Amino acid sequence: MERSMTTVVTQVTPQDRVSPAGYGLRRRLGRSLVALGASLLAGGFTPALAQAAERIELTFGALGLSIEMKSLEDFVATGEISDELEFYTRFLTPDQLAQVRSALTDRLDINLLAVSQFFNAPQGETILRRLAQVIRTGRNLQSVPALRAAIVRSAADPEGLTPLNLLRYYPTPSMRVDLAQALSLWRQIEETTIHQDQATTAVETAFVAQAGSPITPPPFELRQPGPYATAKTNRVIQPRDRRPFAADLYWPLAATGDRPVVVISHGLGSDRRTYGYLGEHLASHGFIAILLEHPGSDSRYIQALINGEASEAADPREFISRPADVRDILNELETNPQAPGGFTGAIDLDRTAVVGQSFGGYTALASAGAPLNFKRLKTDCASDDLFWNTSLLLQCRALVVRPTPDTDYLSLQDARVKAVVAISPITSSLFGREGIAQLQVPTAILSASNDPIALPLSEQLRPFAQMSIADKYLLVLRGGTHFSTLGATGDETVQLPASLVGPRPDLARDYTKAFITAFLKRYLGNDHTMANHLTPQWANSVSQPELPLYLLSQLSIEQLPRPVAHKPTKNSRWIANRHRPDQPIQAR
Repeated sequence: MERSMTTVVTQVTPQDRVSPAGYGLRRRLGRSLVALGASLLAGGFTPALAQAAERIELTFGALGLSIEMKSLEDFVATGEISDELEFYTRFLTPDQLAQVRSALTDRLDINLLAVSQFFNAPQGETILRRLAQVIRTGRNLQSVPALRAAIVRSAADPEGLTPLNLLRYYPTPSMRVDLAQALSLWRQIEETTIHQDQATTAVETAFVAQAGSPITPPPFELRQPGPYATAKTNRVIQPRDRRPFAADLYWPLAATGDRPVVVISHGLGSDRRTYGYLGEHLASHGFIAILLEHPGSDSRYIQALINGEASEAADPREFISRPADVRDILNELETNPQAPGGFTGAIDLDRTAVVGQSFGGYTALASAGAPLNFKRLKTDCASDDLFWNTSLLLQCRALVVRPTPDTDYLSLQDARVKAVVAISPITSSLFGREGIAQLQVPTAILSASNDPIALPLSEQLRPFAQMSIADKYLLVLRGGTHFSTLGATGDETVQLPASLVGPRPDLARDYTKAFITAFLKRYLGNDHTMANHLTPQWANSVSQPELPLYLLSQLSIEQLPRPVAHKPTKNSRWIANRHRPDQPIQAR
């Protein structure tokens, strides 16, 4: 998923920069959850206290042990290790003990109402059902309500939502922690991390091989504004069959002739201003840039979830409505352009590109010709991957808009789209190998190696390798995250830590502007001189040590780690089936 709200980018210090990609991704796969699992496995210890409980029972198959709550509280508060606790901690080094103690108080700052609403939404309940296999009631029952209550009460505590408070507020007289289940979860985290590391290494190896060819790369000038002054207009479109939506349009003033069009689609929880910097930049280079706002999945919708006015993070109908927004804004431009004074060119809708980030990446690829793959969704949404690939929590909701049980594919293509750029897109199950292979227009995928939301291997690298088209590009920001390329809007409501944003977001935006400008000039403007900007040599020449840049046009599926299949579980099937209508939902 993208970001759940607009973000403030804070300054990155050297301590915030995580150089090993695996460590950074592992941390982002769930700071508090990982801390909980790490503590359980590191010393046998993690579960701290439930408010009414006196003991925690630790089980591993037939083996059962217990710890007094006060022993754990004293350890966290003072570092004191009781005789009882020493049995579990004797195999740990002092550094490991300090890490366990710190992990238990690792605080996640989040709004209480937001926590309550999220864990009542389908995505949140899926997470709870998986965690309930680890943390159970004293009678060894899985209880989602108990976990939800513990999380909400922990978030209300002055010390905040921490693993320690989560266990402290578990609302039963006693609680059990299944160490075998915890070990299984931890191994899945490790497996995911290892595969992401291997994939990044594979990309780097291919990049080094392809960058060795002799060529003089062009300078980094396309990150600078182009020759045209720009003007911004806005409008609201009111389709007959669904909700209205707004758009900002950036126009290249004094540009003559037919001007190509670029539609930009934001991610979940963002809005049309998030990539305003990119829209204005493209307009200065001669494109008409249109930034859409998708009301069923924008920042206001997330706020509605927090306020209790929405039941989940995105309206499932957005899987249909978003590509329809692209179609409708192009239709509106054709019949009612409303160009500003000073624009002297013409609008060439037959040379349109769509650029999108995360959920917007899906929007872009669907508009360009990749069909929704309900057959793949049905299979993948019954897998344990649903828990660790967090983007699947969103992707699986597309099953709600399946027109009929017999519908395997649904095309949302607009034939006017002649090129596509997808930034950290969610793709693996929405399209699958079969859907992504149907793309027939020049395609660029931007990926970030430390993305914890849309995992690079499954969501970008494998899909890129599965594309059958010749004109395709993969740009990878090593050390970048899901949020690296987002622009500030000025009224951010949530501040993400610098480690989650990634190093040098300013540089990430410069990479994005330069590369996308060159790609669109080449494939919408038919400017063959731009080809030298789309080479590994160019990427190598502009790459900075703080945020290394890789660019490939070829990557085979054999060069990437093979996926590991997980067995379907009752809990992983739940999110796909919840709220499934008897009749198809129409685009709103």
